[in-house]
Amino acid sequence: MTSQTPQQQQDSREAQLAALKLETSLQKITASYNPSDPQCLLQHLFYNKVDPAQRHLYTRPNHVTPQKWEEAEARNPDPENYVPAPVVGVEALQKRVVQQQLQVKQLKE
Repeated sequence: MTSQTPQQQQDSREAQLAALKLETSLQKITASYNPSDPQCLLQHLFYNKVDPAQRHLYTRPNHVTPQKWEEAEARNPDPENYVPAPVVGVEALQKRVVQQQLQVKQLKE
């Protein structure tokens, strides 16, 4: 049986530590762009126009923290007519852009 020298053992530990750091970094990057992960960086609260009589039906979704929701409510430009609308991820943002473009087209017509 061959045994490792202290230098080889040290090199092996450093390689394992480097691999663990790389794996952790990759997991953080993956989480940052995964819309189903709470750590997703692609999150924003927009506002949707709603019927004031139905305003009370819109509540905070579970994936939005109470702090973010309260901040969005505090910044609401027209609390009677608008509700915060969360968008998470690239696909949801693209959908929002398309909806906004259709709304602009309808308003122009």
